Amino acid sequence: MISKHAVTAAAVAATTAVLLASGDANASSIGDFTAKATCDTSTGEARAAITVTDKDPSGTPADITVRIRMAVGTDGETVGTGHIDHPTAAGASTTILVPWLQGYQWNVSVTAGNLVDERLTDLPISPDTPCVPASSHPSGTPTAGPAPRRRRPPP
Repeated sequence: MISKHAVTAAAVAATTAVLLASGDANASSIGDFTAKATCDTSTGEARAAITVTDKDPSGTPADITVRIRMAVGTDGETVGTGHIDHPTAAGASTTILVPWLQGYQWNVSVTAGNLVDERLTDLPISPDTPCVPASSHPSGTPTAGPAPRRRRPPP
């Protein structure tokens, strides 16, 4: 006959094994995430495109938050959020458009599995060059300007 203590110990061991196995399903490491910043003018406005890539093989969904990085390194205003539904070991990405700030560094934080608002260690920096939308008029095409002055007929 098995003692009550042995049954309890077996149940605890089985529960622990299940919890450990399920913990792997939500395994995320901040090292699974990378981010880069580029100029984007697809909306007709200068924007910083913060592209975050998640290479978490467990497929744990992730919420991304982009904040302005203050001069002292702390978080400033939240300027954008994104979500990655199904990351893979090959990588899944989301691009978050935020206001263009030339040469700015962005704090990017992740909430996924056991990570809660964890900041990436390698932060993206906007290029230190102007981000200028292409002109809406092709070069050589006249634009509306002041009307030409009319000359008075001679008296």
